[in-house]
Amino acid sequence: MEVKAYLEQARNINLQIDSKLEQVSALRQLATKASSALSPVPPSGTPNPHRLEETIARMMDMEHEVDEAIDGLVELKGNIMKAINRVPDERERVVLELRYLAFKDWAAIADTLGLHVRQVYRLHEEALKNIEIPDECH
Repeated sequence: MEVKAYLEQARNINLQIDSKLEQVSALRQLATKASSALSPVPPSGTPNPHRLEETIARMMDMEHEVDEAIDGLVELKGNIMKAINRVPDERERVVLELRYLAFKDWAAIADTLGLHVRQVYRLHEEALKNIEIPDECH
């Protein structure tokens, strides 16, 4: 596995968690909506009396998936932090932490460090050379 791909795993998992949380929120809203609306026209077809139960079950399944993904993200971030802590240069470590653990964009990193974006890119490239991917990720 390439160094950048290893480090970017945390951002990808974080995005997946955010997506699942949005889906859980949508299911929660669906479950709390009134199940019937007053209408002069009788509903067509037979209503599903288990619809609410199915929605709640799906919501609980997704919440369980989110919990598992968060556990995995915490473990991965810990491993990434260990790899970053082995980088000898302090500024390079800060760039890696801000990019791959705090999920900051290049401009925000440059602003935080008081550097030009090109300097941040250079520090990043040098830092990547010092990252060792754990054996179990190869």
